[in-house]
Amino acid sequence: MDMNNSEQQGNEIPPQAVWGNRIQERQQSGKSIRQYCAEQGIKEWQYYKWQRKLSSGREPARGFVELKTKPSLRRIVVEVRGCRVEVERGFDTLTFKEIVSVLRTA
Repeated sequence: MDMNNSEQQGNEIPPQAVWGNRIQERQQSGKSIRQYCAEQGIKEWQYYKWQRKLSSGREPARGFVELKTKPSLRRIVVEVRGCRVEVERGFDTLTFKEIVSVLRTA
Protein backbone atom coordinates (compact mmCIF):
# COMPACT_ATOMS: atom_id res chain seq x y z
CA MET A 1 0.00 0.00 0.00
CA ASP A 2 1.44 3.37 -1.04
CA MET A 3 1.42 6.21 1.43
CA ASN A 4 0.43 9.62 0.16
CA ASN A 5 2.42 12.78 0.97
CA SER A 6 0.30 13.82 3.93
CA GLU A 7 0.76 10.44 5.60
CA GLN A 8 4.51 10.55 5.00
CA GLN A 9 4.75 14.07 6.36
CA GLY A 10 2.99 12.95 9.54
CA ASN A 11 6.14 11.01 10.46
CA GLU A 12 8.52 13.92 9.87
CA ILE A 13 9.91 16.11 12.61
CA PRO A 14 8.31 19.58 12.42
CA PRO A 15 10.74 22.24 11.10
CA GLN A 16 10.14 24.34 14.23
CA ALA A 17 11.59 21.52 16.35
CA VAL A 18 14.53 20.97 13.99
CA TRP A 19 15.45 24.65 13.92
CA GLY A 20 14.83 25.10 17.64
CA ASN A 21 17.34 22.31 18.29
CA ARG A 22 19.85 23.82 15.85
CA ILE A 23 19.60 27.25 17.45
CA GLN A 24 20.00 25.82 20.94
CA GLU A 25 22.94 23.66 19.82
CA ARG A 26 24.69 26.68 18.25
CA GLN A 27 24.18 28.79 21.38
CA GLN A 28 25.56 26.06 23.63
CA SER A 29 28.56 25.54 21.34
CA GLY A 30 29.72 29.14 21.77
CA LYS A 31 30.45 29.31 18.04
CA SER A 32 29.52 32.28 15.92
CA ILE A 33 26.47 31.89 13.72
CA ARG A 34 28.69 32.11 10.64
CA GLN A 35 31.02 29.35 11.87
CA TYR A 36 28.19 27.07 13.00
CA CYS A 37 26.28 27.45 9.73
CA ALA A 38 29.41 26.78 7.66
CA GLU A 39 30.16 23.62 9.64
CA GLN A 40 26.55 22.39 9.40
CA GLY A 41 26.04 23.32 5.74
CA ILE A 42 23.25 25.74 6.64
CA LYS A 43 22.68 29.07 4.90
CA GLU A 44 23.04 31.95 7.36
CA TRP A 45 19.86 33.64 6.12
CA GLN A 46 17.90 30.49 6.97
CA TYR A 47 19.36 30.42 10.47
CA TYR A 48 18.44 34.08 11.06
CA LYS A 49 14.96 33.58 9.58
CA TRP A 50 14.20 30.70 11.94
CA GLN A 51 15.79 32.40 14.93
CA ARG A 52 13.58 35.44 14.33
CA LYS A 53 10.51 33.27 13.65
CA LEU A 54 10.94 31.17 16.80
CA SER A 55 11.71 34.12 19.05
CA SER A 56 8.84 36.31 17.78
CA GLY A 57 6.40 34.89 20.33
CA ARG A 58 8.78 35.23 23.25
CA GLU A 59 9.25 38.04 25.70
CA PRO A 60 12.14 40.32 24.70
CA ALA A 61 15.38 39.65 26.53
CA ARG A 62 15.94 41.89 29.53
CA GLY A 63 19.14 42.87 31.25
CA PHE A 64 22.62 43.06 29.90
CA VAL A 65 23.91 41.97 26.53
CA GLU A 66 27.22 40.13 26.69
CA LEU A 67 29.87 41.99 24.75
CA LYS A 68 32.92 40.03 23.67
CA THR A 69 35.87 42.03 22.43
CA LYS A 70 39.57 41.64 21.94
CA PRO A 71 41.77 44.62 22.79
CA SER A 72 43.44 44.52 19.39
CA LEU A 73 40.18 44.77 17.44
CA ARG A 74 39.03 48.01 15.89
CA ARG A 75 35.43 46.90 15.55
CA ILE A 76 32.98 45.62 18.13
CA VAL A 77 30.31 43.13 17.04
CA VAL A 78 27.10 42.67 19.04
CA GLU A 79 24.22 40.30 18.30
CA VAL A 80 20.79 41.12 19.69
CA ARG A 81 17.83 38.83 18.90
CA GLY A 82 19.45 37.61 15.70
CA CYS A 83 20.51 41.04 14.45
CA ARG A 84 24.20 41.77 14.12
CA VAL A 85 25.56 45.28 14.74
CA GLU A 86 29.17 46.24 14.09
CA VAL A 87 30.58 49.50 15.38
CA GLU A 88 34.02 51.09 15.19
CA ARG A 89 35.90 52.16 18.30
CA GLY A 90 34.87 55.68 19.32
CA PHE A 91 31.22 55.16 18.32
CA ASP A 92 28.44 57.32 19.80
CA THR A 93 27.25 55.33 22.84
CA LEU A 94 23.85 57.08 23.07
CA THR A 95 23.01 56.15 19.48
CA PHE A 96 24.22 52.61 20.11
CA LYS A 97 21.99 52.28 23.19
CA GLU A 98 19.00 53.43 21.12
CA ILE A 99 19.78 50.86 18.41
CA VAL A 100 20.04 48.03 20.94
CA SER A 101 16.79 49.14 22.57
CA VAL A 102 14.96 49.05 19.23
CA LEU A 103 16.39 45.63 18.38
CA ARG A 104 15.29 44.19 21.72
CA THR A 105 11.68 45.17 21.07
CA ALA A 106 11.62 44.31 17.35
